[in-house]
Amino acid sequence: MVFNGAVPTDPHDGIEWTARQLEMSGGQLLSNASDGVVDHDIFVFASSQTLTKAASITVHVHDRIRSGALLLCFVETVDLSWLPGNSQTAQVQTRNHGGREVVVMGRPLFEGLSNLVAADSAFSLELIPFGPPVMWDALVVAKDGRAVTAIYHHGSGHVLLLPPMAKTRGKVMGYILDTLLPQLQPNLHSRRKSSTREQAPGWAAAVLVPGADAISARISSVHKQLAQLQEALSEEQARLDALLGYRDILWLGGYDLEDAVRRALTLLGIEAAKREPVDLVHDLRDGRRLFIEIEGTEGHINLRKGQQLGSYIMAEDNPAAILGAIIGNPWRTSPLDQRPPAGARLFVRELEALATKQGWRLVQTSQLFDLVCRYLGGDETQKERAREDARRLLGIEPTLRQTAPGKSEKESD
Repeated sequence: MVFNGAVPTDPHDGIEWTARQLEMSGGQLLSNASDGVVDHDIFVFASSQTLTKAASITVHVHDRIRSGALLLCFVETVDLSWLPGNSQTAQVQTRNHGGREVVVMGRPLFEGLSNLVAADSAFSLELIPFGPPVMWDALVVAKDGRAVTAIYHHGSGHVLLLPPMAKTRGKVMGYILDTLLPQLQPNLHSRRKSSTREQAPGWAAAVLVPGADAISARISSVHKQLAQLQEALSEEQARLDALLGYRDILWLGGYDLEDAVRRALTLLGIEAAKREPVDLVHDLRDGRRLFIEIEGTEGHINLRKGQQLGSYIMAEDNPAAILGAIIGNPWRTSPLDQRPPAGARLFVRELEALATKQGWRLVQTSQLFDLVCRYLGGDETQKERAREDARRLLGIEPTLRQTAPGKSEKESD
């Protein structure tokens, strides 16, 4: 089912093409007609349009994807809240950022598709994770590390997000149907092949066959049970993805590492947010602030990161009230037990000297991950100790507040 002319609806072996109009509004999919949605296994979306009369097909489409269908979306609109799988804790979001330079992530199954994207790579929107968990696997990314092509599971089906590719959509669609689909979803491909026989006329559905109603009722009951199981499975998968997502701080770089570090700090009770140009800022209760710069590299962390942090602090009206920390993921592509390689360093000597002089903390993401594991695996007392150790690691140890002569109580930031 193709919406708003996203691709030409030419005859294709095993495909019954259906064209519909579509409006994406307030997290809903609205179409000029709601019938027939459940009869389709492939949905193709692109832009939205305004409809005067429309019916919601959101639940129908989401159910079809959950049951094993494929949703293909050429991302042209900012709002993707209508996508299946979006929740209050994990969503696909976008930001306006255009370009042409992309990097193929090298996933073997998607190599052919990724190369097609690279050949027609103009994009105006990037995919931004809101989580944990990050919902998708990135297939093609922009130079800044943000995804422009991605895929994710929803139940038994898949959602594939692509840049506009206005010049080559027909070619891309043909590749997906003929080459990618048989490998990605063999059962769906088999149903396509079996559908090439002549279709029954409309009146044939009204012809009664003894026993068919009873079987249909049982099938309906099984579908309801499957839907409940799929919902439970999706919830458990989301919980698992959220936990495993904490490992990302051990290998990521760029903006994605910033997001992963922010999530880890939040778990450890340190609320920090992006405030341009600083990677993360944490407000202390005494009015001071902690500036955190984050860097993931395939080698050591060099002096440049310290120079950046220093310039941000000195640009403040009261630099003395700003604490500093650099959270680094050096040698991020190497196994943890091989960091750093023999004769190499995690942070260059010049950066270590600068941090010592300025009173900044140099923290490895592996140290942060150890605290995350202590928190997740501990009882309430151990969780609180992990949070205290995280504050100490960043140089924001609990301070003492006088409550009466000769007495004090701890006040943590």
